Amino acid sequence: MRESFRVFRLRKWYFDVVTSDGIAFIGYAARLKWGPLSARYRATLLCRPGLPPEETHTLRRSPDPERLPDGSVSWTCKPLGLNGHWMPTFDPIRRRLFQSPAGTADWEFLAPAAEVVLRLGEMTLEGWGYAEQLVLTTPPWKLNMGDLLWGRFVGADTSVVWVHWKGSGAPPLVMANGVEQPGATLTENEIHIPDIQVHLELGPRRVLREGPVLDVLTAVPLLARRLPSGLSGVIERKWLSPGHLTFRGADPVTGWAIHEAVEWHSPGLE
Repeated sequence: MRESFRVFRLRKWYFDVVTSDGIAFIGYAARLKWGPLSARYRATLLCRPGLPPEETHTLRRSPDPERLPDGSVSWTCKPLGLNGHWMPTFDPIRRRLFQSPAGTADWEFLAPAAEVVLRLGEMTLEGWGYAEQLVLTTPPWKLNMGDLLWGRFVGADTSVVWVHWKGSGAPPLVMANGVEQPGATLTENEIHIPDIQVHLELGPRRVLREGPVLDVLTAVPLLARRLPSGLSGVIERKWLSPGHLTFRGADPVTGWAIHEAVEWHSPGLE
């Protein structure tokens, strides 16, 4: 039985948009094949100022997100009443973040910055957003890459994206307007890119989500029984912050940042 679960492949799309008045939408679409088991999972998180976050999910079959000939990305999910269109302002970027005999982790920034029109039920949201895709060929608890810092800042025609697996031994991966910046440094509140004299400062945080990581791996009962016991202790803290980006001392570009910290140090994830 253990041998039959050696093959693992998770393809996970992430989408977001923030309106000018601070309404934040996050959407996930995932497709998993793990040995004899397979599943598709769709989820949304809607956060309106002053109201509790609204989370929805479905396991009902719906089409995967689609990349269109003009480079945009479209996602329709009828079970969630969702239809969205992400038109990128920068070319997509692909990076392999992890490789070992156990498998790989490939990250693609489908839209480092995008103009977004999203219909969600009776609502229409418009604003700047972001889209990415992650493909894993090894279970995430076998990456052994430590805690994760991730985030994206999007303003008018401006994008900064960062990923840092602290235990990987690799420096942070930081992209500014679609170009990798190897000299960048980051904390949970600031990104500094000395080579191009860019500084991004994040303002007060609004909590979007805080708790155990929930995705396709825990949403399907048959899959959940195969998971390590410590997975429930992997904690995600996701925030929305106003951002101010300065370039060579010019007036700052303002926008919104969605960013998170994920704690992977948990017993039972061997």
